[in-house]
Formats: sequence, C-alpha cells, structure tokens
Amino acid sequence: MLKRLTLFVASLILSQTAYSQQPQNSIQVTDLRTSNSSQQYQLPPNIRISELLNRLVADPRSVDWQRSKLGSARLQNQLNEKKQRVLAELYQLKQWGIDEGNAELTNNASRLIELISRSDFQASYFLGIPYYEQRAQRADNPVLQEPAVNQNENVSSDFTVTLYPADAAGRAALVGLFSEPSLITAGEKLNTAIETHSLQKGAEPNIAWLIRQNGDVAELPIAYFNRGQTAKCYPHSRTRPLRSIDNEQAVNCWPSTELGTGDTLFVGLKGHDKLNRQLVELLKFRVMPL
Repeated sequence: MLKRLTLFVASLILSQTAYSQQPQNSIQVTDLRTSNSSQQYQLPPNIRISELLNRLVADPRSVDWQRSKLGSARLQNQLNEKKQRVLAELYQLKQWGIDEGNAELTNNASRLIELISRSDFQASYFLGIPYYEQRAQRADNPVLQEPAVNQNENVSSDFTVTLYPADAAGRAALVGLFSEPSLITAGEKLNTAIETHSLQKGAEPNIAWLIRQNGDVAELPIAYFNRGQTAKCYPHSRTRPLRSIDNEQAVNCWPSTELGTGDTLFVGLKGHDKLNRQLVELLKFRVMPL
C-alpha cells in the first residue's frame, strides 16, 4: 500500500508540473480501513474517478464501495449553510413552543435540534462509489472537475473521498421522533420497524421517510388508512446532490420492504411538511457510526 501511494504522489507531482496552466484540483483522502487521518494530494487534469481509485486502492475487495463517498469542499460549505438554516428554523419553532406553553412541540423541536447538532454530515456527489460499474458505464466515471460558476472562470476544486472498510457491520438507523431512536440490524422489514418502534406525541403519524444509503429517498405512507398507497420516490442526483426534495421530482414507486445496510428511517413533525423535507435533505448526508 505504501509503495502504491508513493507512486501515486510522484505521478501527481509530475502531472502538476506538466499542466501548470490548468486549474489545480486537489483531493483529501480519508481511508477508514487504516486510520481516521486524511492525506491531501494534487490531482492531474482530466483524471477520471476510476483512474484515481486505481492509484489509491491496491485491493478493491477491502473497500465497502456502497458506503464510500466522493464530495468536495465547495459542496460541504453549501451543506453546512443549509444545516445552519434548518437549525435556525428549529430553534425558532422551539421558542414558539416555549412562548405558547406547548411542551410537546418544545420537546420535539429540541429532539430534532439535538439530532442535527450532534450528527456529522458529509456532502457527497457520490453516495456510494460504483467502483465495478465505472469501466462499463461512462456516466459512473466522470472527470473530476466541478462546473464553473461562470463561463470565463477556471475552477480549481478541493475534492474529498472517504473509503470505508468492507467488514463494517450491516446496520440501519431510526431517527427523528421515534420514542427511542436507535441503530438496528439491517434486513428488518419496514412494516416491522414502524409497528414495533413507537412515536413521540406530535410526530407525523401518516408519513415516514426512507433514506437509502445511495441517497435515494422514499416518502412512505405508514398509517393504516394509507399504507396500501404507492410511495413517492426522489432519486439522488449526482450533478445536483443538494437539490430540494419536492413533488416535481416525485416518481410513484414500490420501494424494497426491507431496511438495507446504511439506510435511515426518519419521522418528522406533524403539520410541518416543508421542515420535514428540509431535514430529509440534510439526513441524506448524515454519517452513520461504524
């Protein structure tokens, strides 16, 4: 592994010299197979994801590609701003509950504030890196270059990649206004998870949000009167990963009936659909504990 990284660094230095007039991109690599520390490298122009990963990873079987992520510093800054806006709205809602003497609303807003404040979020274009598909599907293997803010701008980008070990435990998360938010074993049936984990008073009783590990989102009918209805799905966009989840994107769907590894099931506040959607937009990027 050390020899491979040495060759990688050397090739990047040579590429940087040869293409000094082009935008200089960098990448921060966090390899959780070995440690939590990160290494920063300069990228040669026009490098594709598969080429980068081939230089970084000697044994692809040692990586959990479905959990690994590719993002950028710019995207992370945008997500951090979004997080602060959502927190500000939650604090405002909590204060309104205090002013109105509404202990239920105050408590639920506090729970959601704690969830967002204590979670780590990693903005990502790729939620799961399609390592094995990249050789066959060019769409899965783009050049590492973010779009320019304007047509005359040469953009340099600071990309981030996080590699997870292949032996990570298969778990899913129940978050939001479940009475006892928790990590559960992946493979549990959705209906079982919903029926056996009670909700807080004031939680949304009719809709839960299923957030897949790959960033796809499903709006699930969970009440007895609507459980037979189709769900609405919102596919993750690698080109616009932070886009709003709204009905214009919705596609009728029948998602898998099981909670998969890395999935999140979220229940929000009753009567606050817009805020719940904003929370889901954040929770797509929540880092689940190993």
